Amino acid sequence: MNKNYKWYHRMMFIMGFLLLAAVTIYTIVSYGNIESDVPTHFNVLGEADAFGNKSSLIMLLIMGWVLFVGLAVIGSVPAVWNTGVEVTEKNREKVYSILRTMLCVLTFAIAAFFSYTVFFAVKGMSLPTVATPAFLIVVFGTIIISIVRLVRNR
Repeated sequence: MNKNYKWYHRMMFIMGFLLLAAVTIYTIVSYGNIESDVPTHFNVLGEADAFGNKSSLIMLLIMGWVLFVGLAVIGSVPAVWNTGVEVTEKNREKVYSILRTMLCVLTFAIAAFFSYTVFFAVKGMSLPTVATPAFLIVVFGTIIISIVRLVRNR
């Protein structure tokens, strides 16, 4: 992990990794006891509205891991970031700090939501009503706040 990451960046990364690892292990250990049909899609109210074979849980876990690793790799290479503002010597550290924080929060939020969704699917349960709106608020709120901070620090 890049030396420019602060302790809270590392904590979000570690917590996201641990959540995905825990739900992956839980799914593997529970696989024999999982119902043959599991929820594969939840509507905005958290109600299961599509079902599939329990093997679809593996694909959901793979998607979660690919997103997590992909965002972690992108987060460690600031040269590929599209900052949305001109990066100068004067604002470079501030701009990269804002974007690094945004990517860490989004990486954690995605890992947490995938873990949460897989856990409920393994249990054959619907998500709580607030799950999807809360996830969307965190994702879009993080992006909006980061854009505002970038514009102010250009």
